[in-house]
Formats: sequence, structure tokens, C-alpha cells
Amino acid sequence: MISLLTLTTILKLYTLFILLVALMVNSDQLLRTTLTVIIVFYLLAMYVPSKTIRLLGLGVLSSIILVTPLLMEGILGLWSIATIIPIFILTDIYIRGWYVPSKEVLTSIRVTPKGLTLISINLFVYTLSLFSPNTLLTLSNITFTLYIVYILVYGFRSTLPKAFTIKSPSVVSVIAGHIKEFTIHISCRCSVYVRFTRKEPIVTISPREIQLGSIPVRVAIRVRPLLSGPGYASLQVYVCDVRGVIERSIEITRIRLNVIPRARVARQLILGMLTHTTTGTISTEGGGVKPYRAGLEYFSSRLFLPGDNPRFIDWKKTVKLHKLYVKEFTTALEQQPIIALNLTVTSIEEADKLAFLFLTLIYTLTQRGISASLLAYKGSDVKLFIKPRSKIDILRGSLNIIEFIEVNSLASRISDARYLGFREYSIVSRELGEFKKKTIKVKVEKHPLYRIVKQHRSTRLIHLCDRSVLSQVEIYIHNILEKTGVNVELLTTDIIP
Repeated sequence: MISLLTLTTILKLYTLFILLVALMVNSDQLLRTTLTVIIVFYLLAMYVPSKTIRLLGLGVLSSIILVTPLLMEGILGLWSIATIIPIFILTDIYIRGWYVPSKEVLTSIRVTPKGLTLISINLFVYTLSLFSPNTLLTLSNITFTLYIVYILVYGFRSTLPKAFTIKSPSVVSVIAGHIKEFTIHISCRCSVYVRFTRKEPIVTISPREIQLGSIPVRVAIRVRPLLSGPGYASLQVYVCDVRGVIERSIEITRIRLNVIPRARVARQLILGMLTHTTTGTISTEGGGVKPYRAGLEYFSSRLFLPGDNPRFIDWKKTVKLHKLYVKEFTTALEQQPIIALNLTVTSIEEADKLAFLFLTLIYTLTQRGISASLLAYKGSDVKLFIKPRSKIDILRGSLNIIEFIEVNSLASRISDARYLGFREYSIVSRELGEFKKKTIKVKVEKHPLYRIVKQHRSTRLIHLCDRSVLSQVEIYIHNILEKTGVNVELLTTDIIP
């Protein structure tokens, strides 16, 4: 069997031989000059790897097909029409060797520059044959027209959506804001060029460009959906036939995304910890169940487990509930923080992030054995305040608090006027004399952050909020509290991807 490369080389040499023979047998000076130009462009198109030159070469090959019978008529007569058969084969191989993707946004179907070049040359020669009737020119033009019709019909049929076979999951479950990667297998009954495009910004596809055939190709898709974003991942492709004359944009599959809210995942963690705490089997970071934590401050009581020290039995609770309980303690070095949650957010996505951030913080602190007071506020109103008495109270309270989170798309960082006042004082100037001036004074004592921290004499504040609603008054309160020795930590939803 002759390889494709060898066949192409033979056909190139044959076409060059036909052009040289035509150059020698024709004595007309204008015709010889034209043939010389055609030979130069032919050599450039065949041996210079440039897309612009290749498009020009397609026009040169088309012209050679149409005029070769006329040039060889003096030698072969009507049989000269047979000399274009090898040139047809070379042209078909030449068209298959490259593909110019569309730069503009494609919405349906179009004929590529390749196809337009072929159609334009065909129409030009057809118009020329009307003014100078010639049997060989008409035959070559008819043959070339049939070839163009064939490749256009083939290109149209090979790029239809029904030509593709897709094996993909119907539903993909993914946590909001997290990356999920899955694969699909795609094949086509015809050889085509495929370029994947992103219809939604949450989708990433690899590889982006492939040549597809009957053998399935594995395509990796990564999605990172938002809670308020689209609930599906569409696979949009620009597909072009193997000759590169027809290109169309199609949606070959749409995969539904089961977007799980972050808060739901964190809530399951809290519920799991709540179950273990109730049964007395909660574990700590060190690994395993500890019978007690010796310290200076009582933290909570839990059910007695084998191996617990009898010295730490909580007799009051044991007598009351008729079950054996032991006390747990927290070290005095651990500061008991106040976790303050601003319940106002600007979108559903931010509400999910805030609930996730709050619940995971509660989970982490409880795992470390750190008790914390919970403050939930909205504006100047304290919706809920829970002082720690046990782990169960903290865990249950955190689940109750997230139910109060409220979405307000009009919320902003503009400070509430209720916390702002004016202070008036006099200034004496030699030039202007005495005049009065007013400055803004912040009434921090009315804000829940300042009021609760000072009331309970806490030395640590963890403030959780949506960055979009963090006001200048709250930032000012942070600075005031830090100056009085309170350790302030600000956690916003920006840290959640």
C-alpha cells in the first residue's frame, strides 16, 4: 500500500509536470506568462506552511483543474479532460490538511473561507464560459461544480447533532463553590474537527480542540457552580467537517447539576457532632475519646463512659436524670470568645457562604473544646444571644441562628444614622474670629457589638459578616475594642471560594 505522504508527493509532481508541459506546448506569450505565475503560486502553496498561502493555493489548484483541459487540448483533444482526475485527488487531500477556526461568535451554520473560495472560482469560470463557449471548459466546470456540491452536502450532514454519540452522566452532584471534575466520551460517525466553547463561565473543558472520529474520545469537564448560578452545564461546540468547508455551532449535551448548598454540608457536620455529644462519644483533635479535660472552668457534662475518672462525676445531674454524667472542663488559658453574626446579606450566594462560615467555625471551636457565646444581630436589634452552658446549647443555638439570616439586595456599607451624632465646638481665629464647627460622633455604646462585648467583659470577639454590608461604624467599633484590650477577628464571606 502506498502511504498518503507518498501519494501526495506523486500527485504534486504530476500536477507540476502537467503545468510544465502546457508551458512548453503553448507559444502565446500572455498565456506563457500566466502559466509561469500559476507555477510560482503553486510551488508556494505546496511547500510553504502558511494559512494565508494555503488559502491562495486552494484557489490555484481550483484554477488548474478548470484550465488544464484547455491547455492540453492541442495534444490530447477531448481526452485532456481525464488529466484533471489526479489533480482532483490532490485538491481533496490538500483541503483536508488544515482547518481555520472561526474567530467571531458562531450561532448557527456558515460556509468557511475555504468553501467561499471554491464557490467564487466556480461562479467566475461559469460566467466566463457564457461569454466564450468551449466544450472542455464547460465539462471541467460541471465536474468542479459536482465536486463542490458533494463536499458541501457531506459537510452539512457530517456536522448534524445526530451524527454525535455522547456518553455522559445525566446528573452531577457538587457542593456550591467547589470544583467537581467528571468525564464524558464523545464520538462521531464522520471525521470532524471539534472546538469546545464555554456557554457558562462555571465550566472548563479539556482538551479544547480535537479531531473526532468513530473512536470515542475522553473529554474532562470541570465545573464550579454557584448556588444562584445555572443548574446545568452545557457542552457547546463549534464543529467543522473534515474538509473545513462547513462550520456550525451546536449544543451536543446538557448535564444537570445538583448544586448542594455549602450550609447544608456544614449543617450535617453540626448534626453529627450533636448526635455524638448527646451519646457522649464526641472525639477531639488529638484523636480518640478523652474521659475529661482538666482545667479551671467548667464547660459541660456528658454521659459516663468506661474509663472515665469517678472524681469528675456530676452528681447533681446524675441524681436529676437518673443517668451517670461526668463533668468536662476548659483551660483558663483559652479565651471564651463572642461570635457575632451580622444576619444581613446581599444575595442568596452570600447567605450560603455566611451560614457555612459560621457553622464550620462553631464546629472547629467545639472540636477544640473552646466554648463561645453566640450573638446574632441585625442593625441595632439583637435577634439571639446564647451564653455557653454546654456543647449541646452551642450546637443547637448555631442551627437556630442561621435560620434568621436575611437576604436584602439593597443592603450596603452605608452607616446607620442611629449610630451617628454631631458634636459642636468653637474655634477662635485671628482672621475669622470665633466660629462654630460640627464633627460626626459615633455612638458606639448603642451598637450590639460594643454593648454585648462590654456587658459580658469578653476579651475576644469574632465578627462574621458579608463584606458588602460591613459598615464604617463596625470598623470603628473594632478599633475602639482593640484599644481597650479586646482581640477582634473579622471573618467575611470573601474567604469562601
